Amino acid sequence: MPVVWSDNTSAVAMSANPVFHSRSKHVELDVHFVREKIADPQVQINYVPAEHQAPDGLTKPLSKSYFQSFRQKMCVHNSDLVV
Repeated sequence: MPVVWSDNTSAVAMSANPVFHSRSKHVELDVHFVREKIADPQVQINYVPAEHQAPDGLTKPLSKSYFQSFRQKMCVHNSDLVV
């Protein structure tokens, strides 16, 4: 079963709960499509904290410690150290 990872707890909750909320009046047809896939179950939606989102390392400025962690996860090493 495919898994979709999201760092938005509200999106995860809305996708799993088919109850209509007054704050979600703007929900489009695509969200209902996702809810059907979750109910079948053909897809699973899970929460992942933003700091664990690998694409963030390619799109956002990073602190030194986060950059080093991201670089390690991507298996990128300093070329001066490679022989």
